[in-house]
Amino acid sequence: INAFGGRYWVKLQIEANYDGHGHLVGFTEIREDISIQKKLEELWMTDQLTGLYNRSKLDELFDAELRRAKRYGTHFSLLLLDIDHFTQINDTQGHLVGDDVLYAVSNILQKNIRDVDILGRWGGEEFMLILPNTNQSDALILAEKLRNILRSHAFTPVNKVTVSIGISSFVAGLTEDELFKRADDALYRAKAKGRDRVELGMGSDNDA
Repeated sequence: INAFGGRYWVKLQIEANYDGHGHLVGFTEIREDISIQKKLEELWMTDQLTGLYNRSKLDELFDAELRRAKRYGTHFSLLLLDIDHFTQINDTQGHLVGDDVLYAVSNILQKNIRDVDILGRWGGEEFMLILPNTNQSDALILAEKLRNILRSHAFTPVNKVTVSIGISSFVAGLTEDELFKRADDALYRAKAKGRDRVELGMGSDNDA
């Protein structure tokens, strides 16, 4: 805490001090204020509207989770979630209402996932969830839970908002692009089949 009562980041370095005979006589503490650096890092990885991770940070975390799964043989799943008819909300209610909907959806999603789950805004009205240690069946349960919670929520002033969700789950041998494409293709199938639904990535049933 600084002199004004605010919190700040510091880099702390402690060096041992010895006398001429090699005996320890004390320590020197060096503090460096790195608050600006941390703030820049936060701005780089955060979507300014929702406060969630942005696409750049999601790319980084997705790659890290994929490498972890390949190395240790763990499960993880990917969800792509898109707000249905979002362009219509912007066109009829205005972009400020659209922003309010995005912010509300992000808060609802954040409150209904685990602490270890990674949520971010992929772009526009699309969100990504990375679910560590989660197989296809558990990912499907969560996706349906989120879809139902959102469709039951009374948004103001649009009243009702629905989402479409595509799922893919890690399978040994899949690349990052292939895993993402399965979820993306599943999302587009969900929208093509009428929206407000969840679809599994092609190949998931046979691979799981």
